[in-house]
Amino acid sequence: MSSSEDPNPQEADETQESRLTEVVPHLSGELSEEELEDYRKKSMKLIHRRKDLGSALATAVQAYRLHSIATLAISRVLEEEQADPRLLLFLSHAVKAQAQEPFEREKVLQLLGEGTLPWLLEEIGKEKSRENLESNKEAQAAEEARRQQPLVVSGHLLPGLTTDAGVAQIARDRTVTLIGERDVVRSRIEQIAKELPGKNVLHCRWSLDAAEAEAQEGLVTLPKSKWLNAAEGDQELADIFRVAMPNATHVDAILIDDTDDVSASMSQVSIANRVSTAHRRLRRFADSLGCALILGVPTTDEQPFDLSKTGWQTLEVHTVMVRVSNADITPALA
Repeated sequence: MSSSEDPNPQEADETQESRLTEVVPHLSGELSEEELEDYRKKSMKLIHRRKDLGSALATAVQAYRLHSIATLAISRVLEEEQADPRLLLFLSHAVKAQAQEPFEREKVLQLLGEGTLPWLLEEIGKEKSRENLESNKEAQAAEEARRQQPLVVSGHLLPGLTTDAGVAQIARDRTVTLIGERDVVRSRIEQIAKELPGKNVLHCRWSLDAAEAEAQEGLVTLPKSKWLNAAEGDQELADIFRVAMPNATHVDAILIDDTDDVSASMSQVSIANRVSTAHRRLRRFADSLGCALILGVPTTDEQPFDLSKTGWQTLEVHTVMVRVSNADITPALA
């Protein structure tokens, strides 16, 4: 027989001794280290020779553990009931006294099956529920903190939102609308996306080919063919965006180059009216995700920015409007 099939006796003894140390704790007092070691070895030999001793010891360990679980459950109930703290001591003595009364082993077995084990299963379920509740509370607190944290980009990109520190802060619950020539708006949104590395960002790009966009951690680029007319219905909108980021635990920002194309089928109305209509659905969806919403609104000579028009007035009320141009960036409104 090979050495791999026949373990070294010394190694086997060390394994048994290690197991014994777990069963028989270190005893302090009058016994010397030599005497303690002698008792460990004697116990090891007994347990090895008498399997029923090992089973009895294992059962005793489980009994102590059951006692600990029951004591914690009793304490929890008394605490929930705001009972007199001394009641725990009283009940502990009562339990110990009853346990010392004469009993039949068959009755113990019967009560284990009919009472103790069902109670233990129920207690384990309650404990898991408490742990899940606590975990959910922590997750909810973390999510709330995330939703309250603004996104930060260079101040020159959004001067109307610039802080004293020279950066622009984008709140997650307030839409930012970029207004200007189409190419300028697209370029500005792309710059904003690049300044959000590590954030989960969905960029609805004007291009029909998402491969044209540069790769970036956390950034998902959706080509126009995937989001055209996305805001025509709440369900259609949710399906399109959630399919785009199926593995993301959360979304930090949605950026749309040409928001008029989100409701392109409404070609008979102005750009501002199309964007205003689309914004209502987009804002509800962004709020459900706890993410920032940045909309590009391109203007043309035929449909210029004009606050006398109802569509622009609606956007003025419900979003933060920023005018962008090649020359400079100035907030549309103070």
